[in-house]
Amino acid sequence: TTATAFDTSILGASQGWNRIDVLGAAAVQLQELGYSPDFAVVSPRSWFKMISLRTSIGGYVLSDPRTAMGERAYSLTIIPTPAMSGDGFLVGDSSKAIIRMREQTSVNLSYEHASNWTSNLCTALAEQRFGLQILRPDGFIQGSLASSPV
Repeated sequence: TTATAFDTSILGASQGWNRIDVLGAAAVQLQELGYSPDFAVVSPRSWFKMISLRTSIGGYVLSDPRTAMGERAYSLTIIPTPAMSGDGFLVGDSSKAIIRMREQTSVNLSYEHASNWTSNLCTALAEQRFGLQILRPDGFIQGSLASSPV
């Protein structure tokens, strides 16, 4: 929620563009601010639309889906996740955020839940808690893959 908004003017209105170009333009926006963008988060549906994009002669723009190309575009590691909805995206420099452990791993066992004691059962709860610390909110760009150039 603290990421910088995508600047659609980077995409030229006169040139043709597609969803992959939007990610590249967001990476350029970060590079202009002095960051090194290395990842993009998109929905699985949006990533499928990108990898299935074809040229005018029928070839795939990124790579033939029958080969193992990896999930990369414009030197960004693409992270398709259902947590990103619709046409939204996030491009960022991963060195500008840290995952911090909030609580050590804990494992609790209990025989006292419902009929565990009489059924000779044990309930286990194991958890570890983390927090995400954003060091530089301007090291991330968010926007829509359907963004029209200005």
